[in-house]
This record gives sequence, structure tokens and C-alpha cells, in this order.
Amino acid sequence: MGGIAPWQLLVCLFLVALIGFGALVAVAALRQERKR
Repeated sequence: MGGIAPWQLLVCLFLVALIGFGALVAVAALRQERKR
């Protein structure tokens, strides 16, 4: 068990990007609702 496999690193990056994108969409949606 020496280090992390390349595909595991890609999966981690993908999950982080997905969560970050979801947070941005949620914030944008909340701002749109507040404007009304």
C-alpha cells in the first residue's frame, strides 16, 4: 500500500468538482429566488 492509484486520484477530483459545481448551482438558485 504505497501511495494512491491514479484512477483513485481522478475519482477524488471528479467527486470534489461535482460537489463544488452542485454548491455553485445551489447558491445561484438561492440568489435567483431572493431576487423575486
